[in-house]
Amino acid sequence: MKIPVLFICCAAHVLAQTAAVPRLGWALGPQPGRVHEVIGVAGAAQLGPPLELGDVRLLALRPGSGLALLVRSDGASGLLRLVPGEQVAAWEPLENALPQAGIAVWSPLGRALVLASAESGRLQVWQFTPDNARLLCELPLAVSRAAVSDAGDVLAEMDGILYHVSPDGSMAVVSQRPAVAFTFLAGSGRYAWLEDGLLRLEGGGEPPAALELESGGDRPVLLFSARGLPLASVQPHSGASRIVAWDEKARPLGQWDLPAVVSQVAPAGADGAVQLISGGGPVWMASLAASSTRVFFVPGLPQEEQQ
Repeated sequence: MKIPVLFICCAAHVLAQTAAVPRLGWALGPQPGRVHEVIGVAGAAQLGPPLELGDVRLLALRPGSGLALLVRSDGASGLLRLVPGEQVAAWEPLENALPQAGIAVWSPLGRALVLASAESGRLQVWQFTPDNARLLCELPLAVSRAAVSDAGDVLAEMDGILYHVSPDGSMAVVSQRPAVAFTFLAGSGRYAWLEDGLLRLEGGGEPPAALELESGGDRPVLLFSARGLPLASVQPHSGASRIVAWDEKARPLGQWDLPAVVSQVAPAGADGAVQLISGGGPVWMASLAASSTRVFFVPGLPQEEQQ
């Protein structure tokens, strides 16, 4: 099933000043120290004024909330609380968090966070509840990429080998071949990775599965999972990208095209909303649900409002 992209723009700039309108979270700017609130609904949204966060080394928005992990330029890690409709954000240190973190990745539902530092060769997993955050484990691992499940298990790439790492420190090799991309599925211990053109799924109490992806793309394929969409790939090709989705059993759910080359998928903060980051042009987003996913662009404010 191929579903067209929505090209519906929000006509009223006054939305940004209306407290009662819905919001889709925040969009990351080209630099990590700037975010824009996304005001409106899928297909009829616009960017609010920029919120300047200062000198930021790393910023990762938490799915489904106004919380973000922010690593300052001095290496200190902390939690940033973004408030809808307000041009202020409160930052507070995350006690005992790994300093100088170069990797900060949330689990698909935002229940866990993995921090990693190549400089110190350490990895931390944090668990989050509505009331607090607690350090689940810290391991002496020098990883180049990582993903974390909502229960705190980790997929970690080290020296080109992909491992499954449990919070107790036990490790198992997932693949000794280079993995182009990998992710856990939302709310599940099931995980997926891409190698040699095959999308493989294991874990979560389900039998292993493998799918052959379409070839011909000129950029690396991305994998992600979020509330409303268990597993999706983003396949850039010929100046555009195609999102293809599956359920936990690798059954197809749909596909969506957009005229931009996506290089990163980032949570937008609102439930089931992600930003599809490309090199330039408008901000692209997706509102995710298995039966009603919508891909759309978000126009910015008039030029005079951005200055």
